[in-house]
Parts: sequence; C-alpha cells; structure tokens
Amino acid sequence: MPYATTAMVAEFLNFNPPSGYVGGFTGDNNWRTFPSSGQVATRIGRIATWIDQQTRNAWRAVTITNEFHDFNYYRYRPVRWKSFFDEGSVHLRFFPIVALASGVDKLEVFTGQSANDGYEDFLSTRVQGRNNDFWVDTNEGIIHFKNSRPFVYRDAVRVTYRHGESTIPADIERATVLLTAAELVSTEDYSQTFPEGTQQLPFRDKVTQWKEEAADILDYRRRLVFESD
Repeated sequence: MPYATTAMVAEFLNFNPPSGYVGGFTGDNNWRTFPSSGQVATRIGRIATWIDQQTRNAWRAVTITNEFHDFNYYRYRPVRWKSFFDEGSVHLRFFPIVALASGVDKLEVFTGQSANDGYEDFLSTRVQGRNNDFWVDTNEGIIHFKNSRPFVYRDAVRVTYRHGESTIPADIERATVLLTAAELVSTEDYSQTFPEGTQQLPFRDKVTQWKEEAADILDYRRRLVFESD
C-alpha cells in the first residue's frame, strides 16, 4: 500500500501534459523530459521506506526478518505492576506489530538444541497467552515471557514479525507527496517540466520549503523505541 499515488504528486505539481501527450504520470514515458508513472511510483516507494526508517513506524505491512535481541533476566526483573511470574521481556524495534502467528512469524529462543542453530521456535512449541508461556503486547511491540524464558545469552532471541498500521494518516501522505515532488523537481532531467505556478517562487526555494514541511511532519511522528539490547 503506497503512502501516496502518482496522481497526488501530479496534482501537487500542477502537472498538465501537453495536448496529445500519453506518457508521464498516466502511462509509458514517450517524452524524454517527462517522468513516467512507473518512475514516480518507484520514487514514492523509496521515500515511503525512508519515512519508515526515520519514524521507526509503518503504515503498511512490513516484515522484519531475524531481528536479534540479547536477554538479561536480572535486568528485567518484574516490577510491582507486573505479575510476579513474569520472567522478563524483549522490546521489538518496530511497533505496533501484527499478532504473532505460527507459520508466518517466528519467535526463536536459544535453548542450545542441535537443530535450527540452537534456536527453538516458541510459536510452534510453546503456548501463547497471558497465563501461559509468553504473551505479546502488539501495540508496544513487547514480548513478555512467563512460565519459560530465554537463557541469559547474547542474541538469545531471534524474531521474525510484521509491523505496521492499516490506515495512512493525512500528514504522512502529505510528507510523501512533498518529498517526492522535491526529488522530481531537483532532478535535472525534469526541472524544466513542471510549471512554477503563479507565485513566481523559484523552484529552489519551493524545494527547501517542501523539505522543511516534511521534516516537521516526520519529527512529530518520530517515535522513541526502548531497545533491550
């Protein structure tokens, strides 16, 4: 699911192709100086990935493969508001997450077994739930261990999981359009393609303004993640 569409970028840039033009934002690139819809879509996808990295969040389904975490039981002894039987927790780097499901995700804990590099997949061998072996806070991306826990060992937990939200906020959509437009206008091949509008503001100044507005949005959206390692 893209954070913006090529049509949104075209509208923002006031892009009106010449009469008879069939390329650019609506098809294949038949005019050398006009970006094709595929080229714009590629930029949108790349910028969306960059936004995910900057905000440590996602508004689409993103799979994280083999994320390692150390585990120190004594560092994560239960505090008063937790159950006495909590055996510690692991904080995933991205959240919120999709509920962990066997066969799709993995919660691999080092147990020293000979198979699978010494890791046991708890999703297949243990029981998930607040009163069972482990449970997951999907909103905060925290895995709580209860009746069983990892060894005190570096890279004790290896997780493959999905994170992201189902709705794209308007400000993230806006930031994606701003950054895509700024990149297109800054590209030499396309800088003469788009109209500057009625404000007579040079493109260089417009690009600066667009990037500053996008930076403000991402600063607001950036989330601090507590890492267990």
